[in-house]
Amino acid sequence: MMGESVRRLLVADGRCMKEELLSIGEFAKLRGVSVKSLRYYERVGALKPAYVNEESGYRYYSINQISDLDMVTTFIELGVPLKEIASTAALGYGQSELIEKGRELARERIGRAEAQLLQLDRYADEIAESQRFQSKKRYEREFAERLLLCAPLAGDFDMRRYARVTSAIYEAAPGMRLVPLYTEGVARGLGEPFLGVSLGEENGLIAYVQVEMLPSYPFDAEAATRVALEKGMTLVRLPAARYSCDRVRSADFSECFQFGLGKIGAANGPVLLAEQWEPASTPRAFVLEAQAFVG
Repeated sequence: MMGESVRRLLVADGRCMKEELLSIGEFAKLRGVSVKSLRYYERVGALKPAYVNEESGYRYYSINQISDLDMVTTFIELGVPLKEIASTAALGYGQSELIEKGRELARERIGRAEAQLLQLDRYADEIAESQRFQSKKRYEREFAERLLLCAPLAGDFDMRRYARVTSAIYEAAPGMRLVPLYTEGVARGLGEPFLGVSLGEENGLIAYVQVEMLPSYPFDAEAATRVALEKGMTLVRLPAARYSCDRVRSADFSECFQFGLGKIGAANGPVLLAEQWEPASTPRAFVLEAQAFVG
């Protein structure tokens, strides 16, 4: 970014070389930013004018500062604090570190965007699958590997308790760099011996609330598992498998889940109840897909 030495070159013997400078309005138009923004950047020290007329107060910028403006607006868009940009501009060094930080933030943003695209694609796929099977009484589905973030649900099934636990899972997901895939419900049989982990399915625990997740860049499985445990949750990776499925419908949310849990019964492996969307669904019509592990 332009330093004081360059600024001094633009002012020789107190005379501003105005023909080689741009007014603040002209400079703002070159990149579609507002004059107000440029004044703010100056005030915090992120981008100062090349010359300020002491008598009129007019600000002038050099054509060389366009790249500086581009850097500032890019960093702002990526979420780099203006104070950090300003300190780098004031010190005249540290630009490499700031650029690397910007690159990392950009990679994270790309990762989130890709995850969100996959999130929407997965949602569309689930709707298509739901429509394909909605008229069948019992059917089998092949599921690819799934990553579930689970939290315990104890006591009788209750809609409000389920909603609170689900909300807690959604709230915790970003801290583990996980993106929810809008596929949620309850699960049983996720522990020993099928997955090699103990989830403690006893002491009044009726099931686990589960939300399917997608890792986002940069994802650290060990760190995510540790954070999940700290929050009383469990990160479970279900291997690809075939499931015997059935539809459960009811006008009562809690009744729908209770009926579904009873309908699945005992299974040699994971059993899940996943909320479903159907064209005829209404706020008072609930549909679940009961999924029982086959192999």
